[in-house]
Amino acid sequence: MKRMAVLLSFALLWSLAAGSANSAPTQTPALAAPAIASIHMGTTSVHVTPTLPFGEPTTLEIEVHNLTTGEIISSGWEVGLYERGCWQFNLLPEHTYCFQARSRDATGLISPWGLAKCANSGSLYYLQQDLPINDQYVTHEISLPDLDGDGRLDFFGAVSDDGDDPTLYARQLDGSFLDVTPPALQELSSGAIFGDWDNDGDADVYQMHRIFLRNDGAPSFTDLSAELVTPLMVPGAIWMGRPPMAWVDLDGDGNLELFVTSASETRALKRSGATGFSLLSGACLNSFNSIQSIDFGDHDLDGDADLCVVDLSGAHFFENDGEGNLRELVLSFSMAGVNAASWGDLDDDGWLDLAISSVSHGVEIAMNVGYGGYVKDSSRLVGDPLLPERNGSSVSTAQGFAWGDVDNDGWLDLLVQRGSETGTVICRNDGSGVLHTPSDCFPELLCGLLLDTDIITGDWDKDGILDVYRPGTAIAYGDSGINAAENHWITLHLEGSSPSNRMAVGTRVTIEINGVRHYRQLWATAQRGSQQSPIVHFGLGEATIVDSLLIDWPSGRHDRHAEVPVDHPVHTTEGSGATGVQTPVALASNMILFPARPNPFNSRTSIAFELARSAAMEATIYDLQGRVVRRLENGTRPEGNHTLSWDGRDARGLRVAGGIYLLKLRSGTFEATQRLVLLR
Repeated sequence: MKRMAVLLSFALLWSLAAGSANSAPTQTPALAAPAIASIHMGTTSVHVTPTLPFGEPTTLEIEVHNLTTGEIISSGWEVGLYERGCWQFNLLPEHTYCFQARSRDATGLISPWGLAKCANSGSLYYLQQDLPINDQYVTHEISLPDLDGDGRLDFFGAVSDDGDDPTLYARQLDGSFLDVTPPALQELSSGAIFGDWDNDGDADVYQMHRIFLRNDGAPSFTDLSAELVTPLMVPGAIWMGRPPMAWVDLDGDGNLELFVTSASETRALKRSGATGFSLLSGACLNSFNSIQSIDFGDHDLDGDADLCVVDLSGAHFFENDGEGNLRELVLSFSMAGVNAASWGDLDDDGWLDLAISSVSHGVEIAMNVGYGGYVKDSSRLVGDPLLPERNGSSVSTAQGFAWGDVDNDGWLDLLVQRGSETGTVICRNDGSGVLHTPSDCFPELLCGLLLDTDIITGDWDKDGILDVYRPGTAIAYGDSGINAAENHWITLHLEGSSPSNRMAVGTRVTIEINGVRHYRQLWATAQRGSQQSPIVHFGLGEATIVDSLLIDWPSGRHDRHAEVPVDHPVHTTEGSGATGVQTPVALASNMILFPARPNPFNSRTSIAFELARSAAMEATIYDLQGRVVRRLENGTRPEGNHTLSWDGRDARGLRVAGGIYLLKLRSGTFEATQRLVLLR
């Protein structure tokens, strides 16, 4: 704290002194002093981003003061545009530096020095130092697969001097990299998505230009692209930008479907035999207005994969009936020029909330109020608004999102990839479900213009701190979080077993630390051609042990582990914990309610719940007008697992009409509610 006070005092005094030295009485208005928008420290270099007028050439000088040695470095006068608003300097490791800028107009008038910003070298580092691609360009798509299921992240990106050569690197046991790029991937530059299609424990790959390669281990690949030709003949050309893709088990049969998109349609391809594909017709959707991104998640907590599709007209929601049929909801967000949307549990209540960006509204947060209902909440973003326009241009709209706990405090933060000189920003969660945008909490992370890209996170070096990856000339920056190293963590390498898919896509994980629960879901989606890490990450704050770890697998089985040690990766296989049934939809300190199965139903449905200790409890069925239909339980149950059933009849034994009903389970002060759909 004392050192920080010294840095701040120095920065203020330096700026005041510099400002006095450069200002003199004159009738001509002085130029405004440019601020330093962000500094990104590496171990040996730094990127400095000053504030620049949007789209206008500006001549600036950046001055760097090494407080450790007293040396002053000047960039000299250079013209900076918003496309390349970064200055790079070489650094000495573990030194303290301060940065300030001044500008000069066409008449030669020079502004005062702007307020300085200070930081220590070595606080962040380049991924290029770990990969054999130090001086090469990586184009828009990056994926971090686990090719052989060993829990270590591998690397895929279009790597070359011009970013046109797809390259696949497998990480070896000694930390080195082996180029395992199959010839079929070397012909085209595009994104790829990795999933265990044949449930053999390694990741197969689909590249957006209708290339499918089965991973046979080692890794070596068999080209099965010819099998895709017929089912992928979507009317109209496949969108040749960065089409959204996913691996997902839509019908719950334990096999991943390949979900692909064109500008106006989606298609889901099921595995057929050892090498073939067939269409899952219920997930083939059309009539979209230029699909921009997709995201999968269990937004209504019924145990299956739901879909959000973003096109230029808005965000559209599709619920899964459990058999792979996607039905569009009346709910949608209609707004002009929607760019991206992404699900994440912002307030840690177990329900997936939505970050959404559009040209008309900028970045907004829609809170899930239960069972897939959403309410936009402007109070969830504090600080500088992430607005859609800057001086009349729309390129600062968010192009992509990633959710991750960058400071390891247990709460999901939001990373926003913006298509302007503001680059990537981190909005940190303050622990109450409120995101603080950069000026209020944390500076921009990366600078430079790169439109239509994803932002990717993953624990690359297995140190428990999320690394952040953005394609482009600066391919990645590591260790994203301030103070993250001071907090504890745990990462989970999940391996499903039949009848779940081996990759565990669709798994829901709940941890409890010091009486507080945190939630994650694992999906395999490439929103714009780039895929997030398949390793589940939790920050734990100051907690030194995970009191409870609950893993709800796609099969409906759940494993519970107690007193899990912190600060290390965990590999867990389905069935390795105390097992039960179903996936919990609501948790309280004494009660867990699992989804009714089947749901929807037409004759009888079963409802499972668990009590941590013996308690009086009540279970009641209500209609949507709040009227009691039937009381299923009113008494005391012992500790353990219990099951109730409802046959679709009221208290008089009469069949009720088909429709939506609510089950409410109460125990003491705790209450959980679940929606039941009765079909007649």
